[in-house]
Amino acid sequence: MPGDCVCPQCKASNQLYFTGKRVARGVVWLSDNLIPDYQRELFPIASCHRCGFSPRVLSCEVLPRKTYSLPVIEHFIQKYVPVDAEGHSLRQVVGATEGDRPHFSTLHRWLAGLGERVLDRLYQPKPAKIKSDSGRLGSSTLIPTAALFAETEKKLSRSIDELWQKNFCITDWKYKSIKRYDQLLACLKLIFMAFSLFTDSSQPQPLTKWNAWLIDYFHVAAWYFPTGLCGTSIQHHNQHQNDVKDVKHLNPETPYDSRSPPNRLLEI
Repeated sequence: MPGDCVCPQCKASNQLYFTGKRVARGVVWLSDNLIPDYQRELFPIASCHRCGFSPRVLSCEVLPRKTYSLPVIEHFIQKYVPVDAEGHSLRQVVGATEGDRPHFSTLHRWLAGLGERVLDRLYQPKPAKIKSDSGRLGSSTLIPTAALFAETEKKLSRSIDELWQKNFCITDWKYKSIKRYDQLLACLKLIFMAFSLFTDSSQPQPLTKWNAWLIDYFHVAAWYFPTGLCGTSIQHHNQHQNDVKDVKHLNPETPYDSRSPPNRLLEI
């Protein structure tokens, strides 16, 4: 029920209610054949008694401000980051899929956004100075990853730190900066943890299941992540150049703005 949730505008609790109205929204779902399929869906609208804000009530598979659902995002990330997919570039991963597939640069930005989300390095603007019923200032709706891990560990009685500390390798030609390496490694670790915690033969996207499980406790899109604020330049592997072998010799990149011109967004 929306009454149990916090208003995303004024941060007041127990103030949301269903209006009985619905709004159409485009969503790309993942079919049973693992093919992205664009559909128009109707989602209910809630409203806040206190401030009048009217948010959409999305299903747990649909992330705010994302046309592609979380199962689609997770599907492509699973195909790119594992070590056994070392020969698959962004273009190859996307090009091997039929249906309403994303652009390869979209996959690049998903990896950057989710990686920064896992590492708690996303830029968050200062919250609006709107006082809640308790008199405290409202806070960001992005719950720290450490809190999500702690809640999961407490509810499932599993050692999250043990899963996170597992060593993984990222194919060296997939990154040319420390920042990109960190993003890919964080995505790989998160997918591994999701498989370890929510293994289910009927659910090939365990991160989606984890997200739905966390929504029951936090009432927010737990693994929501913005894109465009934390990316690195798209790198193209050159067979005639020496591959980067050690992240210690890499230089960090400066994030580009989400409204940067194309010549800054794509480097060829």
